[in-house]
Amino acid sequence: MAEQRQDWEARFWSKVDKTSGCWIWKDQLDAEGYGRLYLNRLAHTLAWELSHGSIPDGMKICHSCDVRSCVRIDHLFIGTQKDNMNDAALKCRMAHKLDLQDVQLVRELASKGVSRKAILKQFPNVSYWTICDILNGRSRSCLG
Repeated sequence: MAEQRQDWEARFWSKVDKTSGCWIWKDQLDAEGYGRLYLNRLAHTLAWELSHGSIPDGMKICHSCDVRSCVRIDHLFIGTQKDNMNDAALKCRMAHKLDLQDVQLVRELASKGVSRKAILKQFPNVSYWTICDILNGRSRSCLG
């Protein structure tokens, strides 16, 4: 049994490019750029499990490097979805699709009584939560 696991782990790691700081999954990627195995397995999650064991319910594996195809163990951390969102906000990833002019427009529209959902329709490449962060002052420091 241990021999089968070693063979399986060797096959897994053979699909990883370790030539840069991040270890990049070279096999299948999903539409969002995450490494995928089979139908429903995320490569970075499996890398964590191979190194640390099972993941408790309600927890997920997050990237400290922000590279979705990275499977390097020391670039991953375990946390909740809220932890992941806090990490994104601290690194200013949440508002990266808007420049200062866009942020000012979001605030101007809101000051005129335009709803957040209506504002979101004008910025289809950002999330509802990004609009909320801008209007609540949580993204201001991320933008020039």
